[in-house]
Amino acid sequence: MELETFTAWKKHEADLRRCVVIDKTMPPNGHPFSEAERDVVRSWIDAEPAADASAVNADGTKGNALSK
Repeated sequence: MELETFTAWKKHEADLRRCVVIDKTMPPNGHPFSEAERDVVRSWIDAEPAADASAVNADGTKGNALSK
């Protein structure tokens, strides 16, 4: 599953929500996510693309973090 762009995240939105947020089967054993990390993934799934590519992300970088 390619997840390098916002479009790819939206394409796989239902599967990602089920595997990461609901069933918690992703990532695989040995690479657990904290609840805070699952919350970040949930926010990515729920996000809309930035209208302005110069928008500032939560980490201080500019542009749509999901398109990097």
